[in-house]
Amino acid sequence: MAKEQLTQEQIDAINNYTNDIQTLKDTVTAIRKLPGMYSGGKGAKGGLSLFREIYQNAIDQIIDSTSPADTVIVFYDENTLEVEISDNGKGFPFQDMVRMVTAQHTSKNYTKKRGDYASGMHGSGQKVVNALSTEFHVQSYRYDGTAMQLDLEEGYVVGKGPYKIPNKEKRQGSTVRFIPSTEVLGEINLSWKSVYHLVRDILSLTPIGSKVIFTAIDKEGVKHEENMVNKDGIITKLIATVESPLCKPIIIGFDNGYFKLDAAFCYDMGSSIESVSDNETVTAYCNMCPTIAGEHISGTVDGICRWFTTYMNKIYLNNNNKLTINSSDIKSGLNIMISGFCLDPVFVGQAKEQLSVPEMAGFCKDTIMKGLDEWSKANPNDLQKLCKFFKEMGELRTKQEAGKAKIVTKYQKNPISNLPRKYRKPISKTGTELIIVEGDK
Repeated sequence: MAKEQLTQEQIDAINNYTNDIQTLKDTVTAIRKLPGMYSGGKGAKGGLSLFREIYQNAIDQIIDSTSPADTVIVFYDENTLEVEISDNGKGFPFQDMVRMVTAQHTSKNYTKKRGDYASGMHGSGQKVVNALSTEFHVQSYRYDGTAMQLDLEEGYVVGKGPYKIPNKEKRQGSTVRFIPSTEVLGEINLSWKSVYHLVRDILSLTPIGSKVIFTAIDKEGVKHEENMVNKDGIITKLIATVESPLCKPIIIGFDNGYFKLDAAFCYDMGSSIESVSDNETVTAYCNMCPTIAGEHISGTVDGICRWFTTYMNKIYLNNNNKLTINSSDIKSGLNIMISGFCLDPVFVGQAKEQLSVPEMAGFCKDTIMKGLDEWSKANPNDLQKLCKFFKEMGELRTKQEAGKAKIVTKYQKNPISNLPRKYRKPISKTGTELIIVEGDK
């Protein structure tokens, strides 16, 4: 565009453009400027995301085969929003405490070996929590009786840095305490029950025998305590939430060192016909992160649907029945718990709610289909129960579709309605007729 075509306002904007370009001075400022980008949202969602980041760090110590950790202690206060999480793992190296809490992309997870799965991978989670908190405190304890504490406010180190604290009991591990910033995240109405369910579900993905000592204080000041032990593994949530299982949970898992899948599912008949879902109910995690989408979910559901539709149509119905079972029949009443792991996971955003690893879909589908091959041989009675259920769901769907087709056909007989009386139907049945429409006064 030539200069003479520009307005004076546009010329001034071009000449002064450099004055509008800013660089945020540091990581804390950047995170606090864009909290939703780093915590997945504001309010209760953001607060729960911060809790999850620190809790998962403690859980990582439990699943780390080189760590002594077997217990995590969790405290949450609805009124003050204070969170305190302790573990008996490796602790923070004293000399790296500041760097681990404040320096972006600082993590032990950049060097991986096969089967070395962890929830953290960006080296950003703990730094985000610190930046979005009014206070953040880290205590690190060593078996030799030494211990150090680091205090931060509004994301920045207080004083000269870590300082010595007593450790007469020679405790090993760490404690992180923080209070989310409502100034940045807005009002946070995070219920203790939301925290509790997240703690329980993630604990079920850890090795059997892992423990969490849970304490929470609700809005009325009532204390809620529970000593949780992972006794049932991945089926824990199914046991707690499935009202009327059609058969015992089907558990399938496989680990090739690069991808890992543990899945458990069953069919919930609910307490009434209204409570039986027409679609699958999915609770999914990848690398211990709660996820709402991703290839670990699509691959698992696809594997279940493909195996059962193939078995139903080719074997159970034996091709002699007009009925054809489809995926919607298999999904009715389906309740799934999924725990996937990738050696190098890729998530959409720091909140880690959506996995983006295309290869994971095929791995999960193949794992489920091979697992169902083995399950069907060992559980013929449960297989027959499910097949009968799928057949009846397919028959019901077919009847509903037939009724819908009748209604559609009825209205297709006269697809054009409300035409003027002078309208005459086309004479030709083979050719094309041109209809000229003249408006009526």
